[in-house]
Amino acid sequence: MKSTIEQILTSDLADPNSYANRFGDTNPEYLELAKAFNFNTDGTVAAGQAQDGLQTSSTRSDYMSRWDDKQEADLDKAIKFYKLDLTAVRTLDDFLSKDAQDSYNFALEAVGLDPATVSKLTIKHALKSDLSDPESYIYKLKDERFVSLAKFFNFDTNGGVTRQVLLQSNAAITNVAKDYILRKSRFMEGDELKAARAKAQTEAKYYTDAMQRIGSRDELLADRKTLDILLISKGIDPSTVTNDFLKEAFNSDPADPKSFVNTQTDKRFAQIVGTFNFDSKGEIDRSSAGEAQNGGEVVATQDLYVRQMLETQQGEGKSRRPPRTLFRAHVRQHHRPLRYPGRRGADGVLPDHLQPAPGNRQHGCRSAGQDSGEKARSRRPGRSGKGEEIGAALHDHVRSGE
Repeated sequence: MKSTIEQILTSDLADPNSYANRFGDTNPEYLELAKAFNFNTDGTVAAGQAQDGLQTSSTRSDYMSRWDDKQEADLDKAIKFYKLDLTAVRTLDDFLSKDAQDSYNFALEAVGLDPATVSKLTIKHALKSDLSDPESYIYKLKDERFVSLAKFFNFDTNGGVTRQVLLQSNAAITNVAKDYILRKSRFMEGDELKAARAKAQTEAKYYTDAMQRIGSRDELLADRKTLDILLISKGIDPSTVTNDFLKEAFNSDPADPKSFVNTQTDKRFAQIVGTFNFDSKGEIDRSSAGEAQNGGEVVATQDLYVRQMLETQQGEGKSRRPPRTLFRAHVRQHHRPLRYPGRRGADGVLPDHLQPAPGNRQHGCRSAGQDSGEKARSRRPGRSGKGEEIGAALHDHVRSGE
C-alpha cells in the first residue's frame, strides 16, 4: 500500500515509536527501506539528497540480489500470457473488456499508466486516435505515455484492427536480412560457413526486431548496429560512412531530385532512404496504412522504374521524359504491390552488379578502383568455384524479384 510506504519513508529512526521502528522487529525490510532514504518526517528532502551515493549503490545491489528466479519466471509467464491473450483481441472493445483485464493492465503499466487512475473511456478515445493527425484526441492529453501506448497497437478510428505500419515494408525488411546473411557468409565452406551463417542470422534477426521496435527517424539514427546491418546488406562498408552523412541522408526528401541523398554519386543511398516510411517530422507515416505502397516505397520503385526506362531508351537511341506522375496515380489504384519487369530485388533495389561505382566522396566510401575490382569478379561467374558461387547467389537474388 502507498500509505504504508509513505509512513516507512517518513519515519524518524531516532524515535522508537516511529512506524518503521514499531513494526521493524516483525518486518525488518521496513527498517531497510527507511534507512535507504533521507526523507524528513513531513515528506520533504533537500534537492538531490533523497539518497547519497552509498545508499544508491546499496539499493541497486539489493535489487539485483533479490530479483530471484521465481520473479523472473513470473515475469516470463506474464509476458507469454499477454502475447497469447492478445491473439483473441479482434477489436478495441475486446481489449477493453473484462476478459482482457490482465492484458489491459499489463499494457498500461508497460508505459507507466496506472489502470486504477485512468478511465477506460480515456484509453478508448486515445487508442482510436489518428496518430498522423496532430489535432486528434490523443495529442490533446499532452501525455506521451498515451502516445507510446497507441503505438503498441493497430486500432483504427472505428476501433477495428488495421494493418501494422512499420518503418519498412515486410518485403524490404526480409530482403535486408536475406542479403545481409548472404554477404556475411559468401566465399566460405564447411564449419566456417556454418558458423558465419549462424552469426549472420542472429544479427539479421536483430534488424528485423529493430524494425518492429523503432518508431522514428531519430531512433533509427541512434541505433548504429541496425544501420550497419542495413549498409552491409547493400554492399556498403559501414566504416566508410559517418553518422553525420547518414543523418543528412535520412533527413533528405527522397521525392526531391535536388535533395542531398539524390545528388550523391552512389544511388544506393537514395534507394536505402526511399525504402523507409517517414513523414516530414521523422515519425512513421501512418497515412499510408491503406495503400498498396507507402510514400517511400513509391519513390524508390519510381526511381528504379525511371532508370530502367532510361537504360532501355538509351539502348534504343531514344530520349524522353518518363511519366512519373502517371506512376504515382497507377500505384494508388492497385490493392496489390506492383511488379515491373526488370532485374531487381523484391524490395525494389537493384543487385550490386547493376549499381554505379560509388567513387570517392566525403562520406569516405571505398575507391572506385576497389569497387570496380569486386564488380569485375562478380561479372565473371564460372571461372572458379567461388565464381560459380557468386553467379548462383546473384541468380537467386535476381529471381527473388521476379
